[in-house]
Amino acid sequence: MMSKLQDTLVRFPLALVACAAFTVFTFGDGDDPFWVVSRRVTAILVACVFFFVGLRLFTESRQTAFMNRTMEWIVGLVVAAGLLFYADAFDFSALSAFIVAFIAFAMIAPFIGAKFDHKAMWFFLCRVGLGFVFSGFVVLVLIAGIGLIILSLDYLFDVKNVHSFWRIMVVSCSLIWPMLTMMQIPKDFSAHADATFVARLRSVGDYLLPSLWIVLAAIINAYALNIAVVQSLPRGKVSVLVLLLGGSGFLTYFLGDSGEESSALPNRILRKVFGFLMIAPLMLMGVGIAERIEGYGLTEWRYLNVLVLVAMSIGVIYFLVRRKDKMIRVVLATVCILSLLSTIPPVSALELSVASQREQLKSILESNEVLVGKRIRVDHPPLPPKENGRVIDGLLFLQSRNRFSAIRDWFEKGDNLVTAVDFAKAMNVPFVGWHPFTDLHPK
Repeated sequence: MMSKLQDTLVRFPLALVACAAFTVFTFGDGDDPFWVVSRRVTAILVACVFFFVGLRLFTESRQTAFMNRTMEWIVGLVVAAGLLFYADAFDFSALSAFIVAFIAFAMIAPFIGAKFDHKAMWFFLCRVGLGFVFSGFVVLVLIAGIGLIILSLDYLFDVKNVHSFWRIMVVSCSLIWPMLTMMQIPKDFSAHADATFVARLRSVGDYLLPSLWIVLAAIINAYALNIAVVQSLPRGKVSVLVLLLGGSGFLTYFLGDSGEESSALPNRILRKVFGFLMIAPLMLMGVGIAERIEGYGLTEWRYLNVLVLVAMSIGVIYFLVRRKDKMIRVVLATVCILSLLSTIPPVSALELSVASQREQLKSILESNEVLVGKRIRVDHPPLPPKENGRVIDGLLFLQSRNRFSAIRDWFEKGDNLVTAVDFAKAMNVPFVGWHPFTDLHPK
């Protein structure tokens, strides 16, 4: 155990330092263990953990004079320093995109540019995934055991250790869990699973998951057919169902695709019809997103939906026209690239969403004679209740993103306005008690 721990410390030093730094920042001022000094810094540290792991795996798979350990450290530290230096410039959607991109990068890093071996990739990702789950179980047992000890001390000896318990939980989840997972990452990226390992996973990937997924896909395809017949718009939450369908479908397909022929009927059916059963749900999701963007404007959530829709569509197209064994790697690579592109202005999720919401506000205000000649006039007829609420939602959207600069030029004294309430008063629009973003996320 100690030798494996030492080997992990030598193998993933940058990733473990990032985990330790995340733990320290999460401790905060010492009185409240969940006080975060900087949410942006902690999010960047999470992204860096995955980036450092992926970089290490890529370096190990290359073993070339150029991509050696020194170059790995230089690239890793430069990227981390750049992200931390510009931390204040990143919003929540950009930070989330970095995390998603680097997770996908870590998953495919040992197989980038190398001679692709699907069986080896399947075995590698399954072992890492099982290692992550097993490590989480170990941490859960550790936290439960320590919690029981602390409760016993409190009950029997009146020893108050609430803050100590939370600190132990933070260390367990942010340092011990990642370290135990890294210990499970194999060094041999060309190894194939033995028959016993394949048989154990197939007990889930051959029968249970494919059967459940096919039933869910049939239900959503039936709903899509009903929408086409009655010619109505899909419900707003259908995109979430399609996301779950696509994510679970790719995972189920991957678990059942060990590279060996399966005799299980559900798995064989899934491998033949997966791409075809995803066509109608993806079209349904595309129509729903397009209608809501047109009617309510773009938000970061809809931007994310578009990216996932593109990634899943590419995967389905690859399933239909190319080698199916490369589909998962193509999807992960697409997710990584699109996530990184979504952080770059002016096509970032934040910038496009703010521009879209500005145009929505402009359209509503102009149609109600509140905005005339690029200037706000206060002597205008009252707005209809729904449009009044949408204006307030738009202002709250800009306030939460600190982007009032997008509409300040509409006001004579825009620099003096600070909050959404100030802007609503300057428009002579009642600040009605609508829940924030009610109409930005319609049901």
